[in-house]
Parts: sequence; C-alpha cells; structure tokens
Amino acid sequence: MRALYIAAALSWAGCSGKSVSSDTGTPEDGETGSPAPVDDGLTLDAVSWKVGWDDAGLTPLDGGGWQAERADGLAVQLVEGWLVIDLMVLERCGSDVGRTPPPHGLPDHASRTTQSVALALHSLEPASLGTSSFDPDGFCEAGILFFRGEASDLGMPEDGALDDLTFRMVGAIRATPDADWM
Repeated sequence: MRALYIAAALSWAGCSGKSVSSDTGTPEDGETGSPAPVDDGLTLDAVSWKVGWDDAGLTPLDGGGWQAERADGLAVQLVEGWLVIDLMVLERCGSDVGRTPPPHGLPDHASRTTQSVALALHSLEPASLGTSSFDPDGFCEAGILFFRGEASDLGMPEDGALDDLTFRMVGAIRATPDADWM
C-alpha cells in the first residue's frame, strides 16, 4: 500500500490561508488557482468524507489482497487487512489545544462522521464516509480518531475478526527476492 488518503474539502490546504467554496470546490475569488487569503484557514459550510487509494506499484494477489515490492527486493503481501475509523471531524483554526491529539473538543461538531467504519485495506475499494453541512466557519485541520471495532460498525467483517481491534493485518514479508516468505 503506497498511500491511503482521507480527503476532506480542506485536506490539501491545512492552515495555508486559502478559502475554498464547498459547493464548487473552486476558489471563492473566482480566479482559478488563486484562492482568496483568509486569516482563519478555509471557510467551509460542508464536508464530504471519502477514503481512496493510490494503488500505483501494487500487484493484485490471486484470491484477493495485494503485494508491494521495493527496488531492493523487500516485499510485503497483504492478504487481509482492516482499519477502524471511529470519527473524523474538522478542527477550527486557532484552537487553544496545545499539542494534544485530535479531536480537540469538537467531537460533537456537525462536520463529524456519524458512525464508525471498518475499512478493508485488502480490497482497495474507495469508500464514502458521509457528508454534512453546518454554519460557515474557518477550519485548519481535520481530526481522525482510530478506535477498536464493534460488531455494529459499518463494514465490519462478519466473522468477528476485528471485534475489539483497531487494526488487523494478515500477510507475509520477505527481505530479498531470494528469501522465503515469512
């Protein structure tokens, strides 16, 4: 897996001082590529949470899953993998939160995902995690909380393999092209 990306309307900008219109995804000043600077991050009134994959460099495995190999021959095979996202929420700019991990006091903000979801890392299928609207505000970060899965979470494997776990990976690794898979 080269990259798992979790995209929100502000994920590309952070606190860069750009403002994006949530309904069009274009700069509010009307000039392509020249968003209007604002002092409070991105002004948003909606968010659509999505998970997608960059599968460049991955080789599908017979029976499911994938393999990634580096130039030096180190390779990893993922036959089955799961990750539970408990919540995703936008973070306001200028929050006096120190360096504590997200979410910084906004777990009840309307931008929050409404239900935990288990992502099947082995399938590389994109997923939509929800859309919400709220009063316009300035946001500089997105908080993501990973937490143990429960049977009621969306996408949970039916065999209970992820119950009470946040992350599960089944696969093999080899150090060189000549080495045995472990």
